[in-house]
This record gives sequence, C-alpha cells and structure tokens, in this order.
Amino acid sequence: GAVHGKKALVVISNGKSTRAKDIWTDWKTIKADKAEYIIFDKVGSNPTKPVVEEGGRFAKENGCDFIVAYLI
Repeated sequence: GAVHGKKALVVISNGKSTRAKDIWTDWKTIKADKAEYIIFDKVGSNPTKPVVEEGGRFAKENGCDFIVAYLI
C-alpha cells in the first residue's frame, strides 16, 4: 500500500545479516512515495527497554512519522 508519512525510521538489527542480505524490498514503496528515511541499527535479540526508548528518542529527534522494521 501507499506510505502515509514523510520520514521513516527504519529499524534494523545490530548484526551484519540485515545489511548483508537483499531484504530491502519495501524501499521501493518508500522511495516511490518519496519519503525520507533514517536508520536505527542498535536492536539486538531481546531488546531492552533502554534500547527501545533510545529508538523512540531517535525517531522524535529526527522527525520520523512512521516506522519500517527489518529484524531477522
């Protein structure tokens, strides 16, 4: 579907697998709708509350209005 926002917070894991694999299929949708994005890559397995809160602050500080998550 269409993206209903202007800037995405893209959440990925802190490991190498997410960046190494070609899993960015939703980029086509984000780019087609000309949305900006910023990557938050500090999420490990079983993320802690401080990491989640840091991600929330990061999104707010960067003016993100929607989230795309790639966590494998």
